Amino acid sequence: MILAFFRRRAYRRTFNAATVVFIGRFVFEKLPAEAQRAIDAEVDRNLRVIWELPRLDRKWMDWVGLGAERGVAMARLAVAPGVPGVDWDDLLRPWRWWKRTRPIMEIYDQRGPVLWAAYRPFAQATEDAKGLMRRNGFDVPDVDPPPRIADPLLDATGLRARLQQRDDEAERGRKSSPGR
Repeated sequence: MILAFFRRRAYRRTFNAATVVFIGRFVFEKLPAEAQRAIDAEVDRNLRVIWELPRLDRKWMDWVGLGAERGVAMARLAVAPGVPGVDWDDLLRPWRWWKRTRPIMEIYDQRGPVLWAAYRPFAQATEDAKGLMRRNGFDVPDVDPPPRIADPLLDATGLRARLQQRDDEAERGRKSSPGR
């Protein structure tokens, strides 16, 4: 009985985290440009509390982290989730205590990183959240896209290309060496 309680709780948290991430990714894309700018400004405002360069920080996030941050920003701005039968209070209920017990929460909303950590790409709850989004007209891919963190410093200095060249040479070396 106790084990069943914790399984249901873990399922609900994973389902809610995945739903918020998908809303922050796929509903965000369908919003008007003005609403998108307001949400990104709210993400930047929240990140500015802990980072000096919020735009660079947002660019470094993978799509799951950015989806979580945008979803939480949409909730703060009271933007409708865009999925019938879903509301922010129910989705963010497992993390409601973060607002009351953490003093830093008065200036920084930590729910984005917490949701990012709660997202499980291969969990049944995530598959169920994908199904919910698909039933409501959103094109959610079967497999998450591979993470590629856009690092402006790596791209500007050409370091990313050199690292890729080094990896390609190492791969050719492994293929050409006999007995491995």
